[in-house]
Amino acid sequence: MSTNAVVFAKDSEECQAKPSPHVLDLFLSQGVVSGSAVPDVEVSFQQGLFFHRQGDLSRAAAFYRQVLTCRPSHAEAWCHWGILALTGRNYPEALERFRRAISLCDTNPIFFNHYGIVLQSLRHYQEAKEAFETALTLNPDYADAWANIGQVMLSLKQDQNNIEHAFRQAIRLEPHHADAHYFLATLLLIQEKNGEALTHLEQAVAHCKTKPDYFYTYGIALKKTRRFDESLAALEAVIHLDPNSGETWWQIALLLHDLGRPPGPVEQALANVLRLQSNHGGAVSLLADVRRK
Repeated sequence: MSTNAVVFAKDSEECQAKPSPHVLDLFLSQGVVSGSAVPDVEVSFQQGLFFHRQGDLSRAAAFYRQVLTCRPSHAEAWCHWGILALTGRNYPEALERFRRAISLCDTNPIFFNHYGIVLQSLRHYQEAKEAFETALTLNPDYADAWANIGQVMLSLKQDQNNIEHAFRQAIRLEPHHADAHYFLATLLLIQEKNGEALTHLEQAVAHCKTKPDYFYTYGIALKKTRRFDESLAALEAVIHLDPNSGETWWQIALLLHDLGRPPGPVEQALANVLRLQSNHGGAVSLLADVRRK
């Protein structure tokens, strides 16, 4: 799956009119929503949103199903039920649910963006691109859709100027968009624009501290510019997030060895490489070399 953040679909007046979600969240959390104030179906939908935001996905799914049983034409319920499937990487179910949402309301850009994310996850890149293009036609200021279309164009190896434009549009609209900064940086690294790439990688890791790939790429880029201590810190951040990243342990071992650090930490890093990849020839050779010294 892509690094795209899955977001809640926003209200669309053309598809669904309902009370203010943040007010209903407060009422629902206190159990004081009046059934006379809003239709029962909408209360159930808002309850689903409330539990979805709280991370209680099973209860959220139950409410979305309840809504769709009573009102199969509820487009946003189909979309949010699709988001649950996408979160669980159940891509066939996610595709079907987003298609149902779009068939009921083809004017909501968020529906098309999420549909594109599923297609991207399935490596149906051209279809994903078309979905993101539709989202941007409906809302040209949709930062996530710009970042997503940049990613699929990168996967399709399309014109680099267009890819760069997409990521820069996302950043213009949302300056702290971590995915846009990260993927723009990867493009700049391909172009050997290491200085600017590092600037965007710094933004990526500053605004998203949970993705090992961000820190790994940042660490390697820092190493290329001979900022070794910072590189080591970034690679150690990867290990904190993913202790079983054999390639990261290998890069740490190389860095420690090149910096002339004591053999103990180098051996420990190499031991972790071999724990994860027992036939890693480079690690076997370097470990033997370290022990000879």
